[in-house]
Amino acid sequence: MEQKLSNIINTKIKTALPNATVKIENFSSEHIGHDAGGAHILVDIKDDSFKDISIIKQHQLVYKILDNELKNGTIHALRIKTNGR
Repeated sequence: MEQKLSNIINTKIKTALPNATVKIENFSSEHIGHDAGGAHILVDIKDDSFKDISIIKQHQLVYKILDNELKNGTIHALRIKTNGR
C-alpha cells in the first residue's frame, strides 16, 4: 500500500506541476500506537512555479492537489516542504 500511495501522490503532483522534483516519505512508522487510519506523509516539492508565490500559497496548492486523499482519510497527516529552486 505504501508504494501505491507514493505513486498516486507523485502522479497527482507531477500532473499539476510537470516540471517539479518530488520526494515523498511515509513517516507513519513514527506513530506506532497512534491508529489514525491514514498515512503520515512528507512531500518535498521543488518547482520553478513556486518562485513568485508565498509559502502559504505554495502549501495551499499542494493541499488542493491532494484534497481527495486528505478528505477520504488516505492521508492523515501531511508535512509539506516547497522550494522555488
